[in-house]
Amino acid sequence: MKTGLIITALLFSTSSLASTGLDPAKTEYGFDAWPEDASLRQGLDLGSVDLSPYVEHSRRNHLSTSGEMIVRYREANGTSPALEIAIMVQDSVSGAQEHLLSVLSASTIHLPRAGDLGLCVGDVSFASGNVVIDTVLFTRANVYVRVTRIGSGPDIAAIASRIDARILSEKKAKSAKQLAKPRIEKLSAPSSALPGQAVPIALEVTDPSGSEVDLLFDEGGAMVYREDGRWYFYAEMPLDYTVTLYALNDHFLVSKRSFSVKVIP
Repeated sequence: MKTGLIITALLFSTSSLASTGLDPAKTEYGFDAWPEDASLRQGLDLGSVDLSPYVEHSRRNHLSTSGEMIVRYREANGTSPALEIAIMVQDSVSGAQEHLLSVLSASTIHLPRAGDLGLCVGDVSFASGNVVIDTVLFTRANVYVRVTRIGSGPDIAAIASRIDARILSEKKAKSAKQLAKPRIEKLSAPSSALPGQAVPIALEVTDPSGSEVDLLFDEGGAMVYREDGRWYFYAEMPLDYTVTLYALNDHFLVSKRSFSVKVIP
């Protein structure tokens, strides 16, 4: 199985994944016995999950590193985040489970099964906490989720259960090709540019469900910006640049595509 990427949050450290791979973690967490017979689901409509009294505080785009989107929530009348939800929708059940294993392998402590703490959630789930559960990691079908309490935030067991129920309510997909990802119909730019020259980007994205699509760029050291309804590439240093577009819809389904521009001195 392929080694996933790792997030840095609370219990986890990116430096603890050994170069030998995930075999020790597979043994420690009984990976070979994890169920893999679930159908694929069409992501997670997090906006339809009742998280009251919490409202969205901020989003962090980790698509180019861990592959996750991280959403933080605060109380409606508060200013500081109280909980964090990390989400990754994979093309397969095994892909989601491999990512969960990679996160577990980076934990500074051994996490028990969530069921041992009285929480039944997901196909595979782990949690930490004493009196109050403060971190839950689970996969349901092809969706990976981590819910973490920040500071003196809420007991997130009920929140994790609501999220799991929402994933189960999403439509099934027989294969990755049936996942309703955004379509990047067009993405291109001139193959070369001069230093300090803004060149137009031809970009067209649609979504099968008609939902709004967030366009998130890994600019590769250049700058991508929008002006008067058009997108532009801009760089000052003479280098070869690769820009990657991540198109994300409201179910956290992602498509990506890249283009390259050579800035000539």
